[in-house]
Amino acid sequence: MKMLRRQLQGSRFALLSLVLAQGLTLLRSMLIARALGPEQYGIAATFILLQAFLDSTSDTGLNKFVLATARGHNQRMIATVHFISAWRGLLIAFLLMAIGWPAFVALDVETSPLPFALLAAASLCLGFTHFDGVRQQRASNLLPLSSGNLIAEIIATGTAALLVLMDQSFVVAIYVILAKSATATVMSHVFARRPYRLAFDRPNSRVIWAYALPLVINGPLLFFSAQAERLTAVVTLSAQQLGVYTAAILLIYTPSQLLLRFLGSIYLPINAREVRESGSHGRHFGFVTLGSALAMAVGYAVAGPWLIVLFFGKAYQLDWLVVSIIGLTQSLRFARGWTSGLALAYGHTRQILAANSMRLAVAPFCLAGVWLIGGMLGLAIGALVGEALALVYAIWSSQRGLASIRVARQKPESR
Repeated sequence: MKMLRRQLQGSRFALLSLVLAQGLTLLRSMLIARALGPEQYGIAATFILLQAFLDSTSDTGLNKFVLATARGHNQRMIATVHFISAWRGLLIAFLLMAIGWPAFVALDVETSPLPFALLAAASLCLGFTHFDGVRQQRASNLLPLSSGNLIAEIIATGTAALLVLMDQSFVVAIYVILAKSATATVMSHVFARRPYRLAFDRPNSRVIWAYALPLVINGPLLFFSAQAERLTAVVTLSAQQLGVYTAAILLIYTPSQLLLRFLGSIYLPINAREVRESGSHGRHFGFVTLGSALAMAVGYAVAGPWLIVLFFGKAYQLDWLVVSIIGLTQSLRFARGWTSGLALAYGHTRQILAANSMRLAVAPFCLAGVWLIGGMLGLAIGALVGEALALVYAIWSSQRGLASIRVARQKPESR
C-alpha cells in the first residue's frame, strides 16, 4: 500500500513537473525573443535546429533501452550504457566543430567558433548523464528524473533572465542550452543511488546496439518529418522573418504538445484495455482529441495575433491570415495523435512509422508555397497542405491496419 501511494505521488509530481517545465520553456523563449528581436532570435533558432538535428541523428534510445530490457538494472549493463553515451557526446561535439562550423562559414552564416563550441560543450555534458534515474523509473520511481529535469529548466530560465540584461545577441540562447544541459547532467548524478561507472563490455554492447540500430536509422526520418516546416523556413526566409515565424509556431506548439502527452498518458491504458476486451475503436479518445484540435484552431485564429504581440512584443506582429493558417496546421498535427494513439493501443507501430514517413511530403509543399506565393504566407499554406495530406493518409492507414487486425483476431473465433 505504501509503495502504491508513493507511485501515485511520483506520477502526480511527474505530471506537475512536466507542466511547469513546458511553462518555463515558453517563458524562457519569450524572454529571449523579446530581448534579442526577430533577427537575432531567427539566427538562434537556426543553431537550435542544428543541435536538434545532431541529437536526432545520433539518438541511440539508451534511456528506452534501460527501461525496456530485462537487464536494464544490471550495473555492468548500465556502465556500458554510460560508455556508449559518453562516446555519443564526444561524437556530436566533434561533428559540431569539424563539420558544423566550416559549413556555416562556407554559407557565410556565422564565422565565430564560439556558438559551435558552446553547443559542443552542451553535447559533451549530456554524454556523461547518469542513467540511474532511468533505472529507478523501472520501479515507477519518477521523482529523480522529474526533479532533475525541473531544476534544469529553472536554472536555464534564470540564466536566460540574467544574460539578456548583459547581451542581446543570439549567443545568449546557446549559453542557455549549455546551462540546461550541464544542470541536467549534474542533477542526474545528484539523484543517483548508485556510483557512476564507465565500462565497455562487448556482449552487453552488442545487445545495446541490436536494440539501438533501428532507432539510429529512424532518428533522421523523425527529425525531418517533424521539423520539415522549420527547416524550410531556415532555407527560404530571412533571419527576421524566421524569428517571427518561429515565435508564432512556438506559442501554439508548446501547449499543444503538453496536452497531447497528457491525453496519451491518460488514454493509452484505457484504449489498450478496450481493445483487449471489446475491440473498441477508442471513440471517446477520438472525440476528445479531435475536439481539442478544433478548439485549438479556432482559438488561435481568434486570439493568436493578439497573444503573439502580448508575449513576444510588437516586433513579432504577424498578419491574421498567416497566424490562422499556422494554428490550423498545428491543430492538424495534433489531430494525428488520435491515429497514433489507436495504433499504439493495437500494437500496430508500423502504421506510426508510415504516417511519420508521409510527413516528409510537408517540405516539398512548403518549398512550392514559397515559390508560388512567397514569404511566410506561402510557407504557411504549403505546410497546411502537406500536413492535411499527412493526416488523411494517417487516418486511411490507421483504419486499414486496424481492420486487418480485427479480421485476423476474428478468424480463430470463426473456427
